Amino acid sequence: MHATIRQFKVTGNMEEVARTIQDGFTPLIERIPGFVSYHWIETGNGRAISVSIFETKFGEEESNRVASEFARKNLTGKVLRTDMQEGPVTAHLRKKNVSIA
Repeated sequence: MHATIRQFKVTGNMEEVARTIQDGFTPLIERIPGFVSYHWIETGNGRAISVSIFETKFGEEESNRVASEFARKNLTGKVLRTDMQEGPVTAHLRKKNVSIA
């Protein structure tokens, strides 16, 4: 698996930005082959991070391209990316599904 973690300074309304990401961006990356998960995390003081997980390096790279294009078209003046890290996931834990009878 491969991940990208992006850090942001949000200068627009945080709820509006989150809604724009949920309604506009997540459907785009969900279609990228190898998609596993995406998380937008508000960390306080007008800051946020996102975590994208893909099964392949190609998916990770494609999500970065799609994210840059989406931000340019939809979030200019509202969100500034301050840092980005990417790489292979070398350890992880996933909660198993639990069904209730």
